[in-house]
Amino acid sequence: MSKLTIVKEMIELIGQKANGLPESAEIHAETPLREVWLMLESVQIVELIVQLETHYGISLPDELLGHIDHNGLTVAKLAETIEREAFAPLTSRPRPEERNL
Repeated sequence: MSKLTIVKEMIELIGQKANGLPESAEIHAETPLREVWLMLESVQIVELIVQLETHYGISLPDELLGHIDHNGLTVAKLAETIEREAFAPLTSRPRPEERNL
């Protein structure tokens, strides 16, 4: 699965969570996640993260998502992280306690 496919799936999931977004609030690959989070309720953010983790069989680092205001994380960068985590050979995946961002 490519990063582009993951980005498209993420945009679709975000759109499902953020019902009734105005057209001006279009989500694309370079949309900062901070803007996405501002469009969603807290519960919707948690649901989105759980859906992504479940769908791709990964666990996203808390540090990655806990500092979106400061790290400039975009939809595309999160898709890149998901691609790397989901499709890395199992033997090369770090254990959760070994992850560094």
